[in-house]
Amino acid sequence: MPEHLRDAVFTTGEARAAGIGRGRLRGGDLAHPFRGIHREGAVPGELTALCEALLPALGPSQWFSHLTAARLWGMPTPFRWSVDEPLHVLALGDTPPMRRRGVVGWETESADIPGRFLGPLPVIDPAAVWCELSVPGALGPRRAMTQEWLVAVGDFLLSGARARVRRPLCTRGSLVEAAVRHRNKRGNKALSWALERLRTGVDSPKESIFRRRSASTCVICP
Repeated sequence: MPEHLRDAVFTTGEARAAGIGRGRLRGGDLAHPFRGIHREGAVPGELTALCEALLPALGPSQWFSHLTAARLWGMPTPFRWSVDEPLHVLALGDTPPMRRRGVVGWETESADIPGRFLGPLPVIDPAAVWCELSVPGALGPRRAMTQEWLVAVGDFLLSGARARVRRPLCTRGSLVEAAVRHRNKRGNKALSWALERLRTGVDSPKESIFRRRSASTCVICP
């Protein structure tokens, strides 16, 4: 293996340019996390590394989104990540959606959805991700985040992770702005419901969900 491709993720095109034939790419010392993408060693068993393995296939207007972005931002979710979970990628503007095994490709006509880089990874902004979680398919085939969980995630975004110094990921105003941009899309009613029930200073999703369930069973609430 050429020196510049060792310990690196590379495409089939890059391999051919380096004089590596198809037979070598089938070697047992190489992993193929995605079609046309190779690396020495095993398929990554950690989300960030798996996202980094997909970087050579990402275009400039393709960003990690939905459930994948939520996990990269550290947002609470109803279930834990597993290596078999597909990566969610959103294509902005007139960019075609990604069609690749192990990837859920989304598309939007909007070209101005905000995003940031977490290290080398392009990730949709937290407020926009919160809205994306309300859409069927965000958590799996036809699955969207429930209203209670949207409250839990929103509480987390406004409160920050439980730590000595809390650092909220966004403001209530940015959540409202994101919900306005999402108003004509599926999930908008769930977002409106959740927005009215968000709180700050919340320590865990369990606290958020318990608060909502307690409120729904009260006959007279203060």
